[in-house]
Amino acid sequence: MLPRFIPSSCRALKASRFISTSIHINSAETRNDSPSDSTSGSDSGTASIIPALTKTERIQISKHLDSLLPQYNRIGSKPSSSLYTNQASFKAQTDAREAAEIDSLTISSLVSAGVHLGHTYELMHPLNLNSVFGTRNGINVINLEKTIMALRRAGNFVKTVAQNGGIILFAGTKPFMRKLTIDAAYRCDQFYVVDKWVAGTITNSSHLLTKQSNYIVDRDDVFINQGSFQLPELEEKTPEIKKKKSRYEARQEELLKRTEIESNNVKTYKPDVIIALNPYDLTTMLNEANRAYIPTIGIADTNFDPTHLSFAIPGNDDSASSAKIIAEYLSSAALIGKNNRQRIITNNLKKKTRTAA
Repeated sequence: MLPRFIPSSCRALKASRFISTSIHINSAETRNDSPSDSTSGSDSGTASIIPALTKTERIQISKHLDSLLPQYNRIGSKPSSSLYTNQASFKAQTDAREAAEIDSLTISSLVSAGVHLGHTYELMHPLNLNSVFGTRNGINVINLEKTIMALRRAGNFVKTVAQNGGIILFAGTKPFMRKLTIDAAYRCDQFYVVDKWVAGTITNSSHLLTKQSNYIVDRDDVFINQGSFQLPELEEKTPEIKKKKSRYEARQEELLKRTEIESNNVKTYKPDVIIALNPYDLTTMLNEANRAYIPTIGIADTNFDPTHLSFAIPGNDDSASSAKIIAEYLSSAALIGKNNRQRIITNNLKKKTRTAA
């Protein structure tokens, strides 16, 4: 039997779709309407008009809808056990997701960290108009909805890079960013830069990094077992000895030649993605990364040009709490990608051993 057309005036029947069976809506039959109304409705060929909802019924519907909101918010937050081979891998992946703290990233947590605070209106870059919510007391307020969207987009990219075995570089050169940058890099077993960025590290790495690979502070303070020289005893020098190179000088030249050859054989690797926590102070690094086609992620404050970054995250780069919550989120995404890579490698090894057996 085909369903009958419901006219627009029957609000009660439309609302009944969104409530459970425990909520009873008084229809025409439960209200004991007169049979003449029902017959007249059937004769006309249209549905009988049901009275509007009462105040108590509307309150019940609104309460029931409010109770369903947490269930919809939890959709997709917990992984399914059917996606994993055994209980151990499922537990490891669940622990990694809990450590990632991705589900706890909310607007309230960003507000408490001060991510929404920008610079004054006079210092605002015109390209940041889309990410600014408004101005209060002369200070720009960043739209945190755009921040969450940019964070999730950047987190997915970092997770993909880590899952493919890429190199991630965390850069934070401000004094208060030193510890949190190192912690974020150690958390996902990646690399970091907390000192001044040396110009040419990316574009001229073949020449610059090889010169910095081996550096001897004091040539006299070297182990003898490593093939180096031994400090000779002090002897009286004669004019005949001065014309020739002493044993000490000959060993010095030999050591310098050997270290130069070893430094030229050192391999250098460029990062696959750079995360700049203070990109306003790292414009030289960003220019080198763009020239070398390396994607960059950074905190774009209201006074910074976001076009210098591949993934610009609107936020406050002058606060330690703001930089910490963003760095932890990205490092957690990298940790998830690394765990996924290890799980894929172990599964492939198991498949190879099974086929070989």
